[in-house]
Amino acid sequence: MNPSTWKILFLVMLFPIVSLAQTPKPGPFKVRKSDRDGDGLKNKRDRCPDQAGPSYLFGCPDSDGDGVTDSKDLCPLEAGLELLLGCPDRDADGVSDLFDECPDVPGLIDRKGCPDRDRDGVVDDLDLCPDQPGSELTFGCPDRDADGIADRDDKCPDLPGALSANGCPDSDGDGISDDLDRCPLTPGLSALLGCPEIQPEDRDFLYRARERIRFEPESALLETDAKAYLDELANLLNRYSDFQLRISVHTDTQGPLDANQKLSELQGEACLKYLTEKGIKASRLSARGFGENKPIANNRYPEGRMKNRRVEVELVLD
Repeated sequence: MNPSTWKILFLVMLFPIVSLAQTPKPGPFKVRKSDRDGDGLKNKRDRCPDQAGPSYLFGCPDSDGDGVTDSKDLCPLEAGLELLLGCPDRDADGVSDLFDECPDVPGLIDRKGCPDRDRDGVVDDLDLCPDQPGSELTFGCPDRDADGIADRDDKCPDLPGALSANGCPDSDGDGISDDLDRCPLTPGLSALLGCPEIQPEDRDFLYRARERIRFEPESALLETDAKAYLDELANLLNRYSDFQLRISVHTDTQGPLDANQKLSELQGEACLKYLTEKGIKASRLSARGFGENKPIANNRYPEGRMKNRRVEVELVLD
């Protein structure tokens, strides 16, 4: 065996002995006082000295690895953007998924991440008119007269109105729009076209005109009791301000036909004159004389003739 071979064998035999001599003995891990969390940064430089973290975050932990430390990360277990405080933004609209009510559809920041094509403040999902600016009150639809009723449901879109009247003005609030209301300033019934129902006691009063409106014999001069009745009638007309009064005057058959006709007309005019003097507008009054043409009793007897000499009054709508 030559000298070179002996050298090689010597080195092979010597290597394990040297290796064993250099292997450190196992022992307990010792935490250095200068680096309590053992993350490689000394406590003086470590902003989180008791929590291990990367040096580029000054030793603070970042569980999701998004570059935002856990203490500042609103979504510490989901990788996100620093601009959004560590939260993800799937639709990339600038609103984090944590606060985005439409996280899969790009939207507006001031609409909580939801789209609003017409920019009216009502997001498209809730907007019944997504391409026409409207208001929240009308679910995003236009409302030109600002009465809270969308134009598409408003029968009077340019005049503020009431919901009960389909968006049209209803001055008396009875649910019937002014354009259909025969008594627009007085609450009434739909069956009476918006006018109030005449009360039973007032109907009885109107019927008593037959007995109470009397004239001096063969004249158009009102008796005292007739004037008292007409005073009460004027008060009633003021209460039913939307109604007109129709007066019908009748005579008996005593005297010439033409004379009776003329007398009934004059008596009707006397009633009209008295009521206008009491403040009732002439436009609300009408009178017609029928003479002896419409009897309700037999003119052969005094009792019948007295019944036929009568004045009838009726409240009507124009």
